[in-house]
Amino acid sequence: MKQRACGLFLLTLSLLASVNTATGQFRFETDVTVTYDDNVFNNSRTEGDKIAISSLRLGYDWETESSLTQLYYVASLQYFSMVADRTFQYHATGLEFEKSFGEDNESLFAAGFMYGKRLDRNAFAFYDHHQLSASIGIKHSFAETMLGQASYTFRSFTFSQLGDFDYIEHQGTLKLTTFLETQTSVILQSDIGSKIYATPDISESAGFGGRMMGRGGQRVEQSTPSVAQLSGLLKVGQSIFEGTGLSLTLNYQRNLRKDSRYLSSAYGAVSDDEIFDDHYGYEGLLRSVMLTQLLPLEMKVRLTYGMQDREYTNLPAYDLIGNQVADTRADRRSFLAIQVEKEIEPLHLSVVLRYDSITNTSNDPFYHYTNHVVTLGLTIPVQF
Repeated sequence: MKQRACGLFLLTLSLLASVNTATGQFRFETDVTVTYDDNVFNNSRTEGDKIAISSLRLGYDWETESSLTQLYYVASLQYFSMVADRTFQYHATGLEFEKSFGEDNESLFAAGFMYGKRLDRNAFAFYDHHQLSASIGIKHSFAETMLGQASYTFRSFTFSQLGDFDYIEHQGTLKLTTFLETQTSVILQSDIGSKIYATPDISESAGFGGRMMGRGGQRVEQSTPSVAQLSGLLKVGQSIFEGTGLSLTLNYQRNLRKDSRYLSSAYGAVSDDEIFDDHYGYEGLLRSVMLTQLLPLEMKVRLTYGMQDREYTNLPAYDLIGNQVADTRADRRSFLAIQVEKEIEPLHLSVVLRYDSITNTSNDPFYHYTNHVVTLGLTIPVQF
């Protein structure tokens, strides 16, 4: 699998070698965000925290008439003031390449390679991991009103303390966007992904001798666990009048193979979703609506409301003392977000104020909770 990632990287380098003349430019961008979260662990215990997030992105661009190459480094720090042990840092470096071709530059080829590392404090060191990813894709304009995209992404995750959760992922995406005369845009997208754990499952079954035999005549069998997921998205955007737009989104994800792994704890099983924010851990329908309004003084307001059903794969529900109450944990997550953005010219600064409200209802009472988050962020880009 690593050979595939290296192959994509070498392909990108070979394309870079074809660039004859290019202009170079350094980029520097920093983000500072302050967040208050009244339920930072997203459970019924409702423990709040104040989080300061700072990030730095350094990059260098090579640009020609038909191509753009970007080499970058990103570093970020999330500091938790109440639960300081949750503080962590993340570092990543990568290379991205784009090249247009065709008589009217109607096609765009893109490839990328990235390596990242997360570092946590001792109490949460099980989050520590190395990430390697490579991607390749193409966009093609079939007409002025139709754009098609296809891409493939490879990812590899290696956890420092939880080797049983090491995995590789393959994901393919097809996307079609159309623009209608009624100032309507329609997006259709299909994704298929596979998450394959690096270490096998070992089980015992009755046998009568031979290789791979355990105690008491039990046959030891190994299997490679994996999760395969298919998702489909429909998004319709409509311009209502000048400066106002409305979009509706439906996204359904279905697990075709369901060999998820879980951590055990004093409370019960803990799913991939809680530990690593893994969408492979559940299936269900997401529906949302977003209203966007442009305001004077380079301001923009977005209002989003949505609801998502999450049926967890092979994960039971428990009561608060650890007794199983259902074979499958099922959640319904509703959310409301209000975001105000302000561009400050000519400094090119961007200020964002955001409020999120989340209500999660579950047949597992430990995950029956509400969550309110307020975020203020500032982005400062510099080019030279």
